[in-house]
Amino acid sequence: MKKKFLIGPIPILVLTLIATGAALWMSIYSNLEFNEKLKKTITQFKLNEKMITDSETWTTTALLIIFFVIIIAGMATIFTYYQKLQNLYQLQENFISNFTHELKTPVASIKLYLETMMKRDVEPEKRQEFIKLMLKDTDRLHQNIEQILQTSKIESKKDFFKTQDIELGEFLGEFVKKVEHLFPDRLTYENKLKGNSYTKIDPILFESLLINLINNGVKYNSSEKPEVKIILTSNLGTLRIDVVDNGIGIDIKDHKKIFKKFFRVFGSEKKIKGTGLGLYLVSQIMNLHKGKISLTSEMGKGSVFHLELPRLYPAGIPNLRKGIKQA
Repeated sequence: MKKKFLIGPIPILVLTLIATGAALWMSIYSNLEFNEKLKKTITQFKLNEKMITDSETWTTTALLIIFFVIIIAGMATIFTYYQKLQNLYQLQENFISNFTHELKTPVASIKLYLETMMKRDVEPEKRQEFIKLMLKDTDRLHQNIEQILQTSKIESKKDFFKTQDIELGEFLGEFVKKVEHLFPDRLTYENKLKGNSYTKIDPILFESLLINLINNGVKYNSSEKPEVKIILTSNLGTLRIDVVDNGIGIDIKDHKKIFKKFFRVFGSEKKIKGTGLGLYLVSQIMNLHKGKISLTSEMGKGSVFHLELPRLYPAGIPNLRKGIKQA
């Protein structure tokens, strides 16, 4: 907290004002009292007046230049902070607008179906269809609320992050089986490793991370058959998960911004609503796991999210540790 305060806009503004005052004081003092005292000293000791005057002039000039550089740098920093605050404010405004829509739409939909079933007799088949749609809207609400809760937990540094020794190949296989009904005929998994793939992860958080990436791959997709593929490989002592989709892609200019809080790409898909928290959460969860995340994408050709996690054991060691063990 102390470190953040030292580099904040208020200390920089104070330093800028001090530098400005010091520069003005130096200008006045050097032209009045300082020069007068210097002349008395020169007369008393019979010194070379030209040499002393030149030295004093260069010293004063150098100090003034330093102070003015500090002033300019301080003003530029304050302006940068102001711009960042403005951008953050705009992103928060967009988030509130989008999130309000994400909450109101499924609630209104559920209410409409329930009122319809209360006011008139609905055929059993139609009733089942309504129930399925309401469950879908409920899942949508649940996902949005979970994103908010997880963001709050991560940012408050609460002790909720509990890792386990996991065989990643088995974990991913079981995960895909568990969620494939949510993405029928859209999700596939390929394990390209021959040896073990042990790593430390929090299973619940990591499942949330994967769900976010899969949802984005399906949602931001204009192809006839949206597809997402999870591929497990290894890379120099790390385990690598590639989440590949055939979606609309992400412009290269947005690759560095895409993991920022509240940031959303506004292009041809403005009609697609979201909170701007999904990929931010993904990046924060990877940070908690001491992993790395990167992106390869091209507009119209889909995206590949590369996730790298530390590997617990070399590939040559047999799988001696079966099952899940608490870290």
